[in-house]
Parts: sequence; structure tokens; C-alpha cells
Amino acid sequence: MNLSKMAFAIYVYCLFMTIAWMTQWFADMCQWLDGTSCNDTETFTIRMSSFLFLYLALLSFVMARTNEDNPAFLKRLAFHTMYGLAIMVGSFVTFAPTGMEPKWYHFGDMVTLFILFALLHSSTSNEVAPVGMHQSLWEGHGANPRTFLMVVAVALLVKMLAISDFMQLSSIIEDQESVTIRAETFYSFAICQGLALLALLAIPVLYGSAKDQLNTTIAVVVVEIVFGVPMFWGMFRLISSQYHTMTMVGAIVFGGLAVVALIGAYMDAKREKYDRIPEGVTTV
Repeated sequence: MNLSKMAFAIYVYCLFMTIAWMTQWFADMCQWLDGTSCNDTETFTIRMSSFLFLYLALLSFVMARTNEDNPAFLKRLAFHTMYGLAIMVGSFVTFAPTGMEPKWYHFGDMVTLFILFALLHSSTSNEVAPVGMHQSLWEGHGANPRTFLMVVAVALLVKMLAISDFMQLSSIIEDQESVTIRAETFYSFAICQGLALLALLAIPVLYGSAKDQLNTTIAVVVVEIVFGVPMFWGMFRLISSQYHTMTMVGAIVFGGLAVVALIGAYMDAKREKYDRIPEGVTTV
């Protein structure tokens, strides 16, 4: 199958997000930055950033793969990935130099993001109009993936606003002396990545079909369970006790809503199968 220019640009974006995820998870970033080892809090915040890179890569890939033959949808997806890139570029300019001398990695990261932005922008230079809103924000809700994604998006927005305003890193981590400038920098960058993820989640909710919403829901569940658990295993001991209950309740609610959404999608598909009139059958 011949890939369109937009699909190719989005897959390149996914590739770089995947490389960033694996690099931050498996490499000792602090050794790269200044030759010292990360403390636990720095590792935790770098892991947060890595986790969000994975989200950006996988959700973009799933939506692009589902709609390879839909240029209007791909154009909308390219626009939203560019929104996320613009947010991340701004975060590099604002946060990276704070208390840290900008070095080759800072310049290299910014250049990479600008190149990705230019590639995505050039791929949208055609006459195809981006896909319009599939249905109203307030319609089509129930025990289904659309409602699940809507709840996840709202929860993410509230969390990002809370983190940026009153949930400072020093109030979340038990050992406040371990909160370094480097940890604060990656924590701030993770906030911007969360906003970039929010721009992606808006696509299946507002512009996607039922298939887009189901595939995105499955991708979210896979990221949280298959990757989230091993990435953060043993890390929550660093969090202050007042946030333990909040974290546990959030995980239980997320799991419950995901199960309900997937069961609802299965039941909807089953009803559609039995309600469909077989070929060759006529009705009076």
C-alpha cells in the first residue's frame, strides 16, 4: 500500500516519539545531562515524561493506521500533532534553561521538534479539508468508548491544571530534599506533554468514528496496564501518603470505566450484527 504524504509524516512523528520514550525509560538521562546519576525523584519525573511520549506515539499511530485511506481525518490528526509539538517547543524554551546550562541536547531536541513540525506542516499543504466534527460534544454518550475517552480527557485536563497550579512536585514527593531543579524541569515538561496528549484525545471524541473511539480506548488501556505498571513499579513509594488514596481510587475508577466501555462496545457491535438485514432478504 502506498502511503500518503500525511500518513508518512505522522508515522515519522510516531517513530521519534517512540525513540524518545525508549531513550528516557532505558537510558540514564542524568548521565547524559551532566555525568551524575539520577536520584529517585529525578527518575520518577523522567519516567513521567517517557510515559507520555509513549502515549503520544501509540495513540497517533493507532489513529493514523485506522484512517490511512481517509485524508480528511489524517489532516485533522496532523494539525493536532502540530499543536502538541508547538506546546513542547514552548516548554523547552521556557523550562529547559531554568537552573540548567543549555547544552547540545537542548538544542538538538528543539531542532528535532521543529523538523517534525515542518514535516507535518508540509504534508498538509493540499486542498483536502480536515474532517469536521462527527457529532456534538454532548451526544452519543453512555456505556461506550466515546464516554470513556471523554472522561479520560476531562480528568487529564483537571490533573494538568492542578499540577500546574497547586500540586507542585515538592508537595507530592515525600522526600522534599530529593526535589532538584532537574526533577522540576522534567515535571514541568510532563505538564506540557499532557496538554499535547489532550489535543490528541480530542480527535476521536469530536472527529472520530465508533471504530476510532474503540481503537483509541484499547490503546489507552494497553498503555496504562501493559506499560504503565512496569514503568512505575515501586515508584509510588516516593509519593506523599496523602496522595496514595487518590492514586488508588483513580486507578480503580479508570479500570471500572474501561471495562464498562469495552463491554458496551462489544454489546453495540453484537446488536448491530443481529439487527442488520442479510443480503438478498427484502422487507415489505
